[in-house]
Amino acid sequence: MSVETPACARPDLFKYLVIILMTLISIAAAALTFLQTYASLRSEDLVQSSEFTAVNSTGLFFNAGLEAAHGADVQERRADYVQRAVRADTKARALRLNGDPAAAGDYDLDAERWLAAAAEVVASHPLFSDFDEDQDLYRESLSREAYVDAERQQALLAQSQTWSAKANSYVAILSTLSVALFLGGLSLTLSARVRYVLAASASGLAFICALWTLATLLGPVPRVPDEAIERFVSGEIKYNVSVAHGGSGAEAIADFDAALERAPRYQRVYFYRSLANTDFALVGKHLDTAQAIADGEQALKLGAATSPMYGNLGWLYYLNGQYNTALSNTEKALAYTSDECYLHFNHGLTLAALERAAESDAAYDRAIECALSKSSQDDVNYYLDVGVIDLSDLAAARPDLAPALEPRIQRLKEALAALRMFGEPRPRDTDARFGEITFGLEVVEQPVTQVVEAASEFPQSATLVYAVLEYENMPADARWMTRWLHDGFENSTAVYESWDYGESGTVWVNLFNGGGLTTGNYELDVFVEGRLAASGKMTVQSGPLPTMAPYSSVDLAVTINYPEAWKVTEVIDGEVAMVAARNPDPEHPTFFGVTSFVPQSISDEAVVPIFNQYFASLEQAFTDFQSEELVAVTVAGQPAQQMYYQYRDAHGDLIFGDVAGVVDPNGQAVFIVVLETKSDDWNPQIDLFNLMLERMQIDTGGSGRAPGGPLRQ
Repeated sequence: MSVETPACARPDLFKYLVIILMTLISIAAAALTFLQTYASLRSEDLVQSSEFTAVNSTGLFFNAGLEAAHGADVQERRADYVQRAVRADTKARALRLNGDPAAAGDYDLDAERWLAAAAEVVASHPLFSDFDEDQDLYRESLSREAYVDAERQQALLAQSQTWSAKANSYVAILSTLSVALFLGGLSLTLSARVRYVLAASASGLAFICALWTLATLLGPVPRVPDEAIERFVSGEIKYNVSVAHGGSGAEAIADFDAALERAPRYQRVYFYRSLANTDFALVGKHLDTAQAIADGEQALKLGAATSPMYGNLGWLYYLNGQYNTALSNTEKALAYTSDECYLHFNHGLTLAALERAAESDAAYDRAIECALSKSSQDDVNYYLDVGVIDLSDLAAARPDLAPALEPRIQRLKEALAALRMFGEPRPRDTDARFGEITFGLEVVEQPVTQVVEAASEFPQSATLVYAVLEYENMPADARWMTRWLHDGFENSTAVYESWDYGESGTVWVNLFNGGGLTTGNYELDVFVEGRLAASGKMTVQSGPLPTMAPYSSVDLAVTINYPEAWKVTEVIDGEVAMVAARNPDPEHPTFFGVTSFVPQSISDEAVVPIFNQYFASLEQAFTDFQSEELVAVTVAGQPAQQMYYQYRDAHGDLIFGDVAGVVDPNGQAVFIVVLETKSDDWNPQIDLFNLMLERMQIDTGGSGRAPGGPLRQ
């Protein structure tokens, strides 16, 4: 006979296993509660640190702004001292011409004192000693620590967000575990097979939660090393300064590379490196567009889903010829910010490249409307001109698209012209017709108006270029406008209320700059009632001379032309009258000054006594003064007399000089020109000096003239 254990006394293995499972789940829940609390505390702590760093960064930016403003004040004070010294020196030179060496010496001392004061300012402030008066570099450098703290604040905020996400994950895991506990407990109350299903479900959920917990626990928290932040900020400063100076910022790329070596997931570095590799135009690309696209896409993957990021990517894909992707990114950018005008222009440009004409026209409608919403006329000009430049570049790169792009180019030009002429971007109808524009340096008007020798390229020495227009069907009451562009942007514009040249024929307009036309590409657009009637292009070639600029003195009735980098000073008082241009480079000081006299008799010989009294004054100031013989020259297109001289100045530098005298064509005054520079700089500037003497202009209209003082006998 065998003995068996009663069924009611057998151990229930299923029950034991479920209890063990529920116990493990409870322990896991307790651990998760700890992890969730820890993650929450870490998140809150990092938020507080981030807020503190943000406040500190704001304070540093504020202090940097104050320091930069102080630097600007100091720079202005130094410029004022230098200008006072320049005025004193100019007056001293004019007084020597007047034969008053004693008064000239006093002003020489004034000039020295003001220069000494300026030197003290330079020695006292780092803007001059360390930053060569570069306000942009100075301001950015002052902001360095603020930039660093701002980056740290962003890094702390990213860490806080990660810890917060971990805490939220732990909460979600706890909620899931609670379901597993419920299912496990429920399985203990049942005796049917369904209890195995519930227990299995509880086990499965527990296993999933274990994997989820492990993934959350091991998930990285983004940390940006200080070395990476420092290198990024160095690059950011270089980028900002370069862009402020009109550059692309490409010189910052090496710093961005170094930052990414230390922090491969540093989102902002990818964004900035993408910007630094972005070309401004389709024609003449020189940067790494493919790398810029890769960086932009990586920045997006790391969370930089912003309008600037999508907008820049849209432009990059356009430059790369990937028009559909460019369109997609540009439209995403517009979804973020619809009031950014450049996005609307890029949208229209990309649609034009895709040959979607109607959609492109609609996009340009919105672009023009956006440009007109800007308060500044300069902003309107800029957006419309850049729109034309981009379309023209696309036409040059894709000749197959050029015929389809021309109407859009014309439309943008006409919108700007109509805005200038009528105050609204809609041109009016006209039957006027114009032929091709011809350019030349001279015109003749008989038997018909035409250029002497048509050309499209002109030398650097050109000061005046004529454009001859052939036309028909022009009513007398037609409003018309000429607009000269230089390298795509406005050079000069003239609006005329009526047409005074007959119904048909030829007429000329011109572009003039007494200092010489700036090197570059020019385009003349002629509009009638806001409609583009004619357009022509010409080029002023580069050369060895600097870009020149004119300055007119009403009191002296004279115009001088000088390198635009020089500074002009005009001194008019009861004793002297002189206008002067000088090179501001202290290592290469050059002086070009003009004054006038009204002697008792006006003749070519009248200049000799003026020269003599000037040289007598120089001999008193500089004992080694020497002069040469009087020679005949041409100044301002008139016969003139000239003498060369030399002396050593107070600093021991050998100075070469030239004084020239020319009689006013109306016989009202004698104009005296003084030119001085260091001996080593004389020969390299001979061509420039001759050009300045040639381009000097004397007003023959007889307007009021302030003489340099009566000739001293």
